[in-house]
Amino acid sequence: MGGHVTFSNHQYYKTATRWAVEEWNEIGRNCKVDMSPLWNEPGIHLVPYPAQFAVPLFPNEHKEKCLRDLRERYSDQNGKLSKNATFEEWVLRNFGPAMNEAFFIPYTIKVWTLGVEEMSSNWVGERVAKLPKERLEELCAMSEDEVVMTPNGEKYWSLLVECARKPEDTTASEEEIKKATVAGLVRKGMIEEGNIVSLWSTTLNYGYPIPTPQRDEELARAHRELEKWSIYSRGRFGGWKYEVSNQDHCFLQGKEFIDRIVLGEPERMYKTCVDEFAEE
Repeated sequence: MGGHVTFSNHQYYKTATRWAVEEWNEIGRNCKVDMSPLWNEPGIHLVPYPAQFAVPLFPNEHKEKCLRDLRERYSDQNGKLSKNATFEEWVLRNFGPAMNEAFFIPYTIKVWTLGVEEMSSNWVGERVAKLPKERLEELCAMSEDEVVMTPNGEKYWSLLVECARKPEDTTASEEEIKKATVAGLVRKGMIEEGNIVSLWSTTLNYGYPIPTPQRDEELARAHRELEKWSIYSRGRFGGWKYEVSNQDHCFLQGKEFIDRIVLGEPERMYKTCVDEFAEE
């Protein structure tokens, strides 16, 4: 459940879905992130997502800090991170402390309920876009005009809001979370409380397969035991790899596993990590 729709860069998946469903409602992606804390004022300040591509739209003070960090990293390409580097170490190496504080720290806590130092970096891959130098300079020439999101006041429309929390977090009831969510949307100017027709909420116990530092080692141990009984676990929670857990990834994992069993071809989408960690 969520705001996601099906999308993919994998031709096999696109061909299969086109074969299964002839007519699709195609919507162009328009993704933005609210960076209001940088402005230190009420309201909403949307910039294109991922935020590291929108540095030129930051307030001048934060923009200069982020640009300085990024340019330093373009001029110093030496040194590689260790295999066990945390996500924080990866962010600092690729973007610097200014971007880490402005975006990655608050975003990671909000989405994952973990700090950047509590996550591994081996999941990153295509999930966290890095800025090529040419792209940065191109963006620096952009106008600072903000994009304002406004609803159609003549129609009924809905907002879907996701609030992440840890299983052990019992400090707020579902009703309190609903009230806080509405208050936040009103404060940001996205809705007027008097226009609310209905509210609905639900709790989903499973959302993201979180990439903790010990993840790959634990996956290797789990797969090693399961495969002794001819159990091959794949998919979003069966494989527990966030970087290959979208619908198209899971579809291709099933396809590639069948190809492995029937045709003897190696799996490319999913790696069990068994070969990387020796059995104790």
